Amino acid sequence: MKTASGSLLATLLVIATSALAQQPKGPMVKMAQIRSSAPLPADVPFDVKPMGYEPGFEIGYVVKGEGLASVKNDSLVMDHILTREGVNLAASRAGQPGYEMGAFPKTSDDGRYASFSVKVNQDAFGKVESLAMKGSITLLMATQRETASATLATAGGESVQAGPFTVAIHSGNSEGMGGAFFGGGQFGVQVSGPCDSLIDLKLLDGGRATESEGTMTSGNGPTVYFFPKPTHGPATVQIHYWTDMKEQKVLFGR
Repeated sequence: MKTASGSLLATLLVIATSALAQQPKGPMVKMAQIRSSAPLPADVPFDVKPMGYEPGFEIGYVVKGEGLASVKNDSLVMDHILTREGVNLAASRAGQPGYEMGAFPKTSDDGRYASFSVKVNQDAFGKVESLAMKGSITLLMATQRETASATLATAGGESVQAGPFTVAIHSGNSEGMGGAFFGGGQFGVQVSGPCDSLIDLKLLDGGRATESEGTMTSGNGPTVYFFPKPTHGPATVQIHYWTDMKEQKVLFGR
């Protein structure tokens, strides 16, 4: 005979099991910051505007998960950014989306956290908190690291292979491009291959590791890393990269 306490226990187990099954799996996205600016008259001088002033608004998000290697560039897709009046600020204008992914998404060294932002160049000052936003972002997931290296002649020469990457001395005018910006005397290392999986690249000059002082990428072409010019002859490029990179699309918002 089924008792009242037995029925209650069975009901609670069903509820608990259902709640556990409904718990979200994979990376979780949470809104973490809002930056919003009111429109200013066109004649307000730049140096009078508040520090960091930009028209429109920007929403920052933090991702929590495991094995977060990076956020894929330009992977942000917004289904809608709706005002209370039903206006969709994400709608295309002149063939372009009404939003963009903010610059410099980041990930933590332990792969547990990442961040990205959504920028909209439209006025919603005082109303951002009431917007209904729904979209997706593509995360690059990985846990396995490898290191590859290759030796380059500082005076040029053939490209060499370093793991899945093709490495060569940049044949362009490094001093005219990177050098002008970073102070001159730059040594450009051109890298082709799966650059999304690249964690970092260092130049070993006389056994001393040198960090890159800047990069340059043209469209979908190779990436050029700029270093101080080596002083000890042939230089060794050391690349740390992910070997098990995969993409995961994550939904967020409402």
